[in-house]
Amino acid sequence: MDVKDAIKERLNIVDIVSQYVALKPAGKNYVGLSPFTTEKSPSFYVSPDRGLYYCFSTSQGGDIFTFVEKMEGIDFRGALKILAEKAGVSLKPEDRQKWEEKDVLLAVMNEATKFFEKQLQNNQKAKEYLYGRGLTEETIRSFQIGFAPSGWRELRDYLMSQNYSEHHIEKAGLIKYGEKGSYDRFRSRVMFPICDSSGRVIAFSGRIFIANESEATEDQKNAAKYLNSPDTPLFNKSDVFFGLDKAKNAIKKYDFAIIVEGQMDLLMLHQIGYTNTIAGSGTALTDKTTTEEGLVSHMGIVKRLTKNIILAYDRDRAGINAAKKAARIALSLGMNTKAIEMPEGYDPADYVKEFGKEAWVSVVKNAVSIIEILTKRIVQDEQDFFKKSIRIRDEVLQEIHYIPSAIEQDYYLKKVAELSAIPYSALQKDFTQISGSLPISKDELTEEKAERKKTETLGKVFGFIWYLEDRSHFDKQEKIIAFIKRFSGKLYEEWLKQFEVHKQELIFEAEIDTANSSIDARLEDIAVDVLRYLKPIYKRSIDQLEKQSDQTKLTQVMTDFNHILTMIQSQKDLQQELYGTKKENN
Repeated sequence: MDVKDAIKERLNIVDIVSQYVALKPAGKNYVGLSPFTTEKSPSFYVSPDRGLYYCFSTSQGGDIFTFVEKMEGIDFRGALKILAEKAGVSLKPEDRQKWEEKDVLLAVMNEATKFFEKQLQNNQKAKEYLYGRGLTEETIRSFQIGFAPSGWRELRDYLMSQNYSEHHIEKAGLIKYGEKGSYDRFRSRVMFPICDSSGRVIAFSGRIFIANESEATEDQKNAAKYLNSPDTPLFNKSDVFFGLDKAKNAIKKYDFAIIVEGQMDLLMLHQIGYTNTIAGSGTALTDKTTTEEGLVSHMGIVKRLTKNIILAYDRDRAGINAAKKAARIALSLGMNTKAIEMPEGYDPADYVKEFGKEAWVSVVKNAVSIIEILTKRIVQDEQDFFKKSIRIRDEVLQEIHYIPSAIEQDYYLKKVAELSAIPYSALQKDFTQISGSLPISKDELTEEKAERKKTETLGKVFGFIWYLEDRSHFDKQEKIIAFIKRFSGKLYEEWLKQFEVHKQELIFEAEIDTANSSIDARLEDIAVDVLRYLKPIYKRSIDQLEKQSDQTKLTQVMTDFNHILTMIQSQKDLQQELYGTKKENN
């Protein structure tokens, strides 16, 4: 028995999923609200017998490993580590030669972290800088903060002395190549490790630090204040928040998350007990190149833990823009989004250092909707009514448009009218004219999403075929297979190979789908799904045959195509093809 099977044997999937989702018995299965999206009616099913889950809202499923990967935002190795600890199964270290590349890169990052930590202990000036910002030795140690020395190849040489190849050091994002060969990416910087959800270091964010400005080189003077790891096989900025590994339990416990801009803000808040704080620094929320879909994915990680967030960003232009970007995505996902108004010139770290914990407790309690904050700022900035109205329309109404609930939209329109002294009727009229839409439209699927929907439909077809076999309905299974082969030809075997790897999950999905309908009714629904899937394929084939002037093939394909169209519309014609006779009284 391998490690994965040993873990599955010891752990019950219901116990694991129940740590994230409230489940209720539903026959021999369990059901709950989807942890992956917002819904009012439960569509998330768990089967203790099969050891599988399936979410109908998002069309995804799997076993305990898949579930933990998605909930924690980690890879299989990370899920294996978490579940092995829960099951009491020991993971034996393997020879490095047998490791997968990702394991080697994780080991490289772990070794680099130790190197930076040791360098910090030997650099009194860098330590004094951190102490001066208000950090304690305990916080520095807990977050594994380190220091990258100024030498061009000190880290590279150290890692190579530990038998790591230059290829893997570069792939981990720690070195770059220039005219004179490779050199360290991070130099003269205080180093903040970025970890995945299970606490493994996967990237770094480095803040420039020059002990003596008068001795700084041109390279150091021109360096960016913050430098972050590039995207690597370990690190994708769309999937990681700084500090999430230490904050996730507190976020679930207190049912809200505080999101700040920088590492220092997070460190100070964790230090005073606000361990439900995460930071977007170096990740998707603060990167101008990130796509809207990437941002949705990023904020979706937080939504799995809580639907309530408080933004605590700086009051400068960059901070306001970052807060608006984060709020827009959170609002579109149906999250309760508040914000803290920091006094001018303060960030959370500076505010806590100067005024203390009690002052911070007060500002958190007084957090209000991001819509209210944006409105108040405009009202304070603009005395001219028309300038104020234009900014309200462009900067506030656009944000309200991202809220999916019409009731909440109306509430905020009334709140804006109250705060701005602009008539509600005028705001409502402008609001209806706004052409902006949600980051990812709920009404118009992109071509990629439409294709994914088609694939999901085809997966349901094969799940039902295997379900019939699982229930020993071999006669019905033969009928649907013969039906599909009749109209799909060679495509059937290609589809079979495509979906076979997900066989058990698809059977479970089919079991739930068929629970409230007869086998025959489901059989006919599946047949229609196949025909609808084949419809555009036949259209393309007809177009090609017309260009090739192949009249014989064209006639046959058009005959089948017309038959497909008839069966989609007529249940009796469909039954004739499926059963060889028209069924009565259906």
